[in-house]
Amino acid sequence: MSRSHSPRDPLEAILNRKILKIASARGEPDINLPSIHLEPSSFIEFIRNSSEPIFMWDEGKFGIVREGIFYWTEVEGVEKFDEFIRFYKIAGERIDEIPAGNYRALEKILKGLGFKTIAEMERNAEVIDYALSLGLIEIVIDGSAVDSWDSLRDELFEGRIEEAEVNTHLSLGDADRCRRENIGTFDECILRRKFDLGLEDYELLLRIPDIIPEEVELAEKPEIDEGRVVVGKKGYFEKVYLADLFPKMESFINTLRDFKRLYSSGKVKDYYEFLLYKKKQYSMEDLQKMIEEGLVRIKKNGNYEFVKKIERGEEGVRLITESGRVYMLRDLLRNDFPADLVLPLPKNYRDYLASKYRYYVEWKMVKNSGRGDERGPRDLDELKKLIALGLVSLKGKRVKDLVIEGREVFFVLEDGTRERVYPWVTQKNEFEIYGMIGGKLNWIRRFLAEGFNDPEAMRLVLAIKNYELSRKNVVSVKALSEETGIPVEKLGFYLTSDRFKRFGELRDGHFHLHPDVEEFKKSVKVRRDDDYEVIVVDGRNVMYGGEEKQNRKGKVENIMIAVESLKKRGVPEDRIVVILKNADFNKNRVDDLEKLRDLEKRGIVSPISSGYDDME
Repeated sequence: MSRSHSPRDPLEAILNRKILKIASARGEPDINLPSIHLEPSSFIEFIRNSSEPIFMWDEGKFGIVREGIFYWTEVEGVEKFDEFIRFYKIAGERIDEIPAGNYRALEKILKGLGFKTIAEMERNAEVIDYALSLGLIEIVIDGSAVDSWDSLRDELFEGRIEEAEVNTHLSLGDADRCRRENIGTFDECILRRKFDLGLEDYELLLRIPDIIPEEVELAEKPEIDEGRVVVGKKGYFEKVYLADLFPKMESFINTLRDFKRLYSSGKVKDYYEFLLYKKKQYSMEDLQKMIEEGLVRIKKNGNYEFVKKIERGEEGVRLITESGRVYMLRDLLRNDFPADLVLPLPKNYRDYLASKYRYYVEWKMVKNSGRGDERGPRDLDELKKLIALGLVSLKGKRVKDLVIEGREVFFVLEDGTRERVYPWVTQKNEFEIYGMIGGKLNWIRRFLAEGFNDPEAMRLVLAIKNYELSRKNVVSVKALSEETGIPVEKLGFYLTSDRFKRFGELRDGHFHLHPDVEEFKKSVKVRRDDDYEVIVVDGRNVMYGGEEKQNRKGKVENIMIAVESLKKRGVPEDRIVVILKNADFNKNRVDDLEKLRDLEKRGIVSPISSGYDDME
């Protein structure tokens, strides 16, 4: 069974109730009953809880029948009746005392103070008096300021109000809390209620130069002067009140609260450290350490400059770059400043501090390699080996040496200039490695392991591999000499040595290349009973079960199963060769790259160029 909804407020029921019109030529209700005339306020009070219909005759005369008696009143029209009811809700029992023309003014004052009825306002007379006395609220009626509750009540209950304005610096609820805390000045109350600070936090304000205008000279301690808080002066005579700082503090309100919380807990020691902590998630000690390691840069107009040192002065913290330029830390942390402070990502720096590596650049190189980024060496030791082989270049110039000064690492280029290593490893190892194949160092590492550890031999073998990968079958000795810088007569010595014979054959001034796969195929002999010279296994088919990889990794264990199976059939391990593409030596392609590398070291697995498909 459903119930009809009825408004909670009986006056809402009156406003929503249908008013019945009674036509009468005599101007009187066509009801033959005893009648009683009531004042509008008494009539409304009389019908508050009634459910009988309201009658209207003529314009503005309303009545109701109850227990055989007709009660009625006079108001100027239906609209005025509705307005009167609303006025009654606000004024209540005091309605007959307040001039009807003050309805709009009373409504504006109540709204401005945060009240719904005049009774509620009267109950808070003491709070209104307190707020008016401190200037926390301002009420202006017909051009004159109200200075107390008594004068406000007199204005409302006597005479007609043409215009009323209410301005509040705080809500009356906040003003009441100041009253209960016995705060006796406007400035202190605003400071407490809006900013959650007290005069005991005055020192905190002194530490935030962004809030203090340059022309203001702040006092060490505030003083109370005729109910106001004086914090300093402009020039010789003009006093600066705490409230003068409030407009700027408004825009810093969240910053103020955060600063107080972090400063009070000891997480930051001053405002500059707070800004650094909030925007960059570092402490001043972190910044000092990173500057010592050469990890702090300033970016301006797309160009970077390293910060050489940090200084503290009366005007704040200064950062000085290698060129001698000076930047204020406060400016660098502003969103609208044309330069920016560039630091390592906080998580990366914390990971580095927790690691065993001595230098950030080495940690970053290891980190990049750990993500499968093979474009650079894995650590500083490997980088030094590659530099010694003449394989590293930067900006088109050969790197001659790697030097360490303090905690900073530098490249020394062939023209004698120096470049920090740090910028080249921040995102990926971006320095150039001579003869890199497919953007990886696999071949260089392989040839180093095979003994190609002198610069000329390494350059030559990498040049040959590049020709092989480009599917060239022959290259002139003259071209090789021009590419590697090795004299022609010396090239003959290299190309006829045992180390280079497996790559091809020197004849008629040309080096004729043969791919690895062809070399393996040539080495496979026809089976004679159970005697095998070399067994060549297609590792891709073994790892992927005879099918190409489709979003899955090859199983290195399958290679071991195949090798063990051959060994059980009597084939010696040194006669088994498993070939794989270079691209397969990648942790994203196989499930155990470390085990695959171990098989390579044992000579079981041999990486070859990407030019082969399935074995015939």
